[in-house]
Amino acid sequence: MAGRDRQISSFDVFDTVLTRRVADRHALFLIVGRRALIAGLVSCPPNAFADARLEAEHKAFAQAGGPDSYVTLRTIHGELAPALGLDEKTVAALIDVELQVELDMLVEVPAGVAMVASAREAGREIMFVSDMYLPSGFLRDVLDRLGIIKEGETLLVSNDVARSKATGAMWGYIHNRYPNTPIAHCGSNPEGDGRRARRVGIRTLVLENFNPNRYEQKLSEYHEDTNGLSSQLAGASRIARLDPVEAGRQALVDVAAGVLAPLVIGNVLWAMQVAKRQGVEKLFFTGSEGKVLCDVAHILAAGAGYEGELVYIYGNPKAWSLASHTDANPVALDLLIPVGTGGGSTPRELLAKIGLTPEGAGEGFVEAFPQEGWDLPLSSQEALRWRQLVLTDPDLRAGVEHKVQEVRTLVLDYLNQVGVVTDASIGFVDLGTGESLFNSVSQVLVTIGHAPPAGFFFGFRSEPGSRSGPLWTQVRKEERGLGYLNTPGLLTFVKLACTNGHGSVVGYKRDNDGTIAPIFADDCKAAVMGWGLPVLHATVERVAEELRLEDVLVGSYSIDLRPVIVEVFELFWGAPTHAEASTWGAYPFDAEWVGHPVRGQLAARRWLHHALAPNPYQNWWSGGAKRLSGPLTRAALESRQGLRTALPRAKRLLAG
Repeated sequence: MAGRDRQISSFDVFDTVLTRRVADRHALFLIVGRRALIAGLVSCPPNAFADARLEAEHKAFAQAGGPDSYVTLRTIHGELAPALGLDEKTVAALIDVELQVELDMLVEVPAGVAMVASAREAGREIMFVSDMYLPSGFLRDVLDRLGIIKEGETLLVSNDVARSKATGAMWGYIHNRYPNTPIAHCGSNPEGDGRRARRVGIRTLVLENFNPNRYEQKLSEYHEDTNGLSSQLAGASRIARLDPVEAGRQALVDVAAGVLAPLVIGNVLWAMQVAKRQGVEKLFFTGSEGKVLCDVAHILAAGAGYEGELVYIYGNPKAWSLASHTDANPVALDLLIPVGTGGGSTPRELLAKIGLTPEGAGEGFVEAFPQEGWDLPLSSQEALRWRQLVLTDPDLRAGVEHKVQEVRTLVLDYLNQVGVVTDASIGFVDLGTGESLFNSVSQVLVTIGHAPPAGFFFGFRSEPGSRSGPLWTQVRKEERGLGYLNTPGLLTFVKLACTNGHGSVVGYKRDNDGTIAPIFADDCKAAVMGWGLPVLHATVERVAEELRLEDVLVGSYSIDLRPVIVEVFELFWGAPTHAEASTWGAYPFDAEWVGHPVRGQLAARRWLHHALAPNPYQNWWSGGAKRLSGPLTRAALESRQGLRTALPRAKRLLAG
C-alpha cells in the first residue's frame, strides 16, 4: 500500500495508551529508591535518591544537547553513578530495579486502547510514537504484553532516532519517512502531540482530559510530604476516571475519583494503621457509611499490612440506642431523648423512639395526649411534658423497660452472631462525628461484662461517654477546637456520598432458623441510587484497586494525608466546575434532622433577588449554587459572603 491509499494512525504511548499508577516521576523514583535501599544497592534515603535520579536525567539531556539525542536509561544512570558512588555492577542492578518498577506501575488506558483498535479495524496502519529514555524493546514488550501493539506495527522512540516530538524533529522525520501519506496522530500533549505535528501537515487529536486534572495535580503537589502516597492516589484517580463512563456521569466520576476516594482511602488507611499499632484484632464498620469503607478496607488491607478481621455490620443509633438503656431513669433518658428535643414531632413519632405506640402506651398517656392529637406536631413545651410523663407514668415506664429488654436481647444476639461479642480486641470505625452510635454499643457491651471497644472516628462534635474504650479521631475534635475545623460542607459531602444503598436499620428480627436479621426502614433510596450512588462507590473501589501500598507504606507509619485531602475537597466544594455543580447539586438527599425528614437537593440556580433574601441559597451547597447561577447573581452572592466575613473583623478592630 502506498501514497494516498495508505493511511496511518499514530498514537502517543505515555498517557494515551499507557499510563503510570503514579502521577509524577519523582514519586516513581521514590519507589525505585526505596526498593534499591532495601536491596542494598544504595545507602541514601528514597527522597534523596529521587532528587538525584531527576538531576542525573536533566544533566544527561543537557550534556547531549537536549531532547533530540540518544539519551537512554543507561546514559542517565551513568550520570547517576558518580553522584551516588556506584560501580558498574550496581548501576546494572539499579537499572533492572527501575525497569521492574515501571512494569509494576504501567497500565493501559482503556479509552486510548479502544481508539487504537477502532483505527486498526478501519484498515489504517498503526504507529506508536514516544519521547522516552526507556529502551524501545522494553516499551514494545509492555505494549505487546497488554495486547496494544501487533506484530509488524511501528514503534518510534526518541532515543532510537535522536528526534523528539517536543521539538518537532520527530514529526519532520516521520513526514520524510512517509511522504504523501495521510497521517492522523492522537496524543495528550498540546505542544508535542498537537502544534508541532500540525506544522508538518499531520492531523492531530489532543486528548487533554487524559492529563492529570486539577484534583490529581493538587494530590501530586504533596508527594514528598506523603512518601509518594498522594501521587499514587492521583495516578489511581486518573486510571479510574479514564475508564469508560456512561454518558452524563463524567462529572460524578471525576469527583468520586479525585475527591471522595482520597477521603475514604485516607480514613481507612488511618484506621487500619492505628488499629495495627494498638493491637486491635477486629474492625467493625457500621452506620450509614460503613459498607463502602469496609469494601475499601478489604481491598487495601494486604498492602497496608493489617491482618485483623474486617466486618460490615448493620446498625445505627435507631437500632442500638434503646438497647443501651437498662432502665428509664433520667440519666439514661437524657441520652435517648435529650432535653429540648421533640418539638415539632408528633406523639406517635416520639413514642416510636422508645419502641412504643400510642395504642399500647396506657391510660395515663391517653389522658395527657388524646387520640385526635397523636399525629399532630407538638410544641416544645408539650414535648417536655411528654418526656416528664415517660419518667413518672407507671404504664409508660413499664412499657419502656419491657421494650428495652426485648430489643437488648435481639441486639446482643445479633452482635454475638457477627462476632462483636468476643475475647479479641475490637474497634468500631465510623465515618462521621456522631457519638450516639458508639455510646450505645459500648454501653450494651459493658453491661454484659465485655471490654469497651476502641473507636476510630472521622471527628467528634463532643466526646463520647465514659464507658468507651480508647478513641482516635482523624480529622477534628470540635469540642476541644482541634484539627481541621474550618471546612464547611466536609461532613455533608462525606455522609451523602458514602451512604449505603439499603434503607436505615431500625431494628432486628429473629428469622425462622434462629438467625438475627436487620429490619430496614421504608426510606427507599431509589432516587439516590438512580442519581449514581453505585457508580460513585464503584469508582472509589477502582481507585483503591490501583494502589500499590507496599511500595509506599513500608517503613512508614506516620503519613498524614489530611492536608491534601482537605485542600482537594475545598477545591471542589468552593469552586466546582459547572458540570460538577449541575451533577452533584442534583443529589437527592433524604435525611432526618432532629426527628424530621428533610428532602431536597444540594444546590440549585439562584437569581439576583435571592442575594437579598435571609437564606440566599435555600440548599446546602453555596459553592454549587453560585456556579449554577448567572454572573451577576454570582457576583452579588460573593459580595454578600465577603461582607459577612469582613463585618466581624471590623467590629473586633473597632472594639479593640
